[in-house]
This record gives sequence, C-alpha cells and structure tokens, in this order.
Amino acid sequence: MLIMTANQVDGKKEKISGDDYQAKVHLSPLNKRIVIKEYQGENLQGLITKLKTMAKQQKFTKIWVKAYEEDAEQFKELGFTKEAVIKDYYPNSNALSMAYYLSEDRKQMVNRDKEEKIINSLSNLQSEKEEIDLAADYQFKLADVEDLLDLAQLYDRVFDSYPYPINEVSYLKEMLSENVIYALVYDGNSLVAAASAETVPKYKNAEMTDFATLKNYRGQGLASYLLQELEEELKKRDYNCLYTIARAKIAGVNKIFAQANYQYTGRLIQNCNIAGGLEDMNLWCKSIK
Repeated sequence: MLIMTANQVDGKKEKISGDDYQAKVHLSPLNKRIVIKEYQGENLQGLITKLKTMAKQQKFTKIWVKAYEEDAEQFKELGFTKEAVIKDYYPNSNALSMAYYLSEDRKQMVNRDKEEKIINSLSNLQSEKEEIDLAADYQFKLADVEDLLDLAQLYDRVFDSYPYPINEVSYLKEMLSENVIYALVYDGNSLVAAASAETVPKYKNAEMTDFATLKNYRGQGLASYLLQELEEELKKRDYNCLYTIARAKIAGVNKIFAQANYQYTGRLIQNCNIAGGLEDMNLWCKSIK
C-alpha cells in the first residue's frame, strides 16, 4: 500500500507569533502547503510575510486559510484568492476559503472540463429528504476504541493512498481523543463502511470526511446512510455548520452531498494529495439548525 506514515504525512503543527499577530499553522510536506488553522491580531501582513518565508524554505506552493469575512479584503490585498465559502463556520461569520499560490502551476485546475461537467450535472438534482434505512442484517454504531483495528483495516483495504495515516490504529486513537466521530456499518462481524465527522466544539462546525465502503458493498447507499446518522448525532450536540471537501473528479461522492441538500460553494485548486497526486476539491456546506 502507498499510505504514508504519520511523520511523512502530517508534517508538523506550529504556533507562530510576531508584532500584533499569532497563529496556529499546519505544515504539510505531502500536500506542499501551509494551512492556517487559527489566527488572531491586526497585522495580517506580518503573518503572511512570515508564512511566505516558511513556505519558500519548505518548497511549498500553497498557503490556505479559512478567513473571517471581515478579513477577506485584506487577504485579497495580500495576494490571496477566494475559492469557496463555508457558511456559518464561525459563530458570527462565514468562513472564506482563500489561497495564496507560490507557483503558477499550482493555480491551475487539474481537469477543469470534467470537474465542471460533474457540478453542472448536479445543479438541478432533487435532494432526497426521506430517511434512508439500513438493511436488517447490518448494524450501525459510533466507533469506540475497540473498533479502531477494524477501522484501520477497512481504510487500508479501500485507499491506495490518503493524505493522513488513517490505516494506523495509533492515529485513529489520537483522532478519537480529539473530537472526531467515526460512524460504522457492520455486516455481522465485518466492518464494511465508515465515515467521520471532524468536529470543532469551539465553533460548533464539523467536516464530514473519510468515507469508505468495501467494493462489494458499494451501490447500497451506505455512504448516504452514514452521512445521515452523523448529521443526527451532530444535531443532538447542537452543531450548526457542516461541510465537506470532496474530490472534484469523482461524481459519486459529490452526488451524495448534493442529494443531502449540501450547497456547492467553490473549488479548492490542487488542494490535497490523494492517490499519488494533487487533486482539486469541491466544497459543499450545510446549516442544520
């Protein structure tokens, strides 16, 4: 398998600060980017100047931020491009997904025509509001520590490569302790499908991600069922903003979110390294309050 180790994939998380700015950032060698996880302070120019220097030193080609709406114009003046919107991401503000590119090649969509065709085909799709039922011989549950070996093995079977080491029990255990919810479908003793919600309790938002179904079980609506159950769990926890970053070239996964009444708000160019190369990602979001 081509899944990278935690050290290779995750890079490192750092806290940086300077004159009237501070931020938490994630340096990702595999994705050749810096992600601004959180930021504070008035001196955005100082922050971005620092991050540009760090990116050049690492030979990274993208800086990515979920900016507060009120900061969008300043990020634009600093060379950032708005790519998508996550509605209600912050308690009193949408987030604007904005990117700064350090190379012209990184700005180019991987397969614009195919990706646009997929989005256009979904523009008039009717959302499916009826509840999705699970077959009687399947069992649904939210994962606990005892399920993580099964989960790691499922991800190892489904993905040839992935931006994070989700085929490692130690990584999954760490994620479980950091407010990630894993939803599972078992057929008897066999785990056949899974998905996760990466929650941020501080902001009451969650990224719906890590969908995987064994090949022989595809076409049964298991991914849609898992999405539905995760949404119900998040409603109980008083979450509002849900979003996903879906592979732009894969029609099926985008269709799942379109049918679940998520709204397409833009495309993140060459954002994630999946299956051995950088791919464009579509952003879909939904408010559930």
